Amino acid sequence: NFPEHKILLAGIINTDSTLIEKKEFIDEFIEKSINYVKEENIYVTTNGVPEFLPRDIMDKKIKNLIKGENE
Repeated sequence: NFPEHKILLAGIINTDSTLIEKKEFIDEFIEKSINYVKEENIYVTTNGVPEFLPRDIMDKKIKNLIKGENE
């Protein structure tokens, strides 16, 4: 099991690709993760710095990330 005092930073938003992760993918990841880590200890984030992605693509990725986290 995941140590209770640790935080999981899950880099599930790919900054090397222009493909936009679907909200359902993010939701599914979180649902699977809470079997191992307390929900309040899961932080979904990017897997790197999005310096080469077009701004509009990164904005869409972040919007889906926020939607997934808040549901």
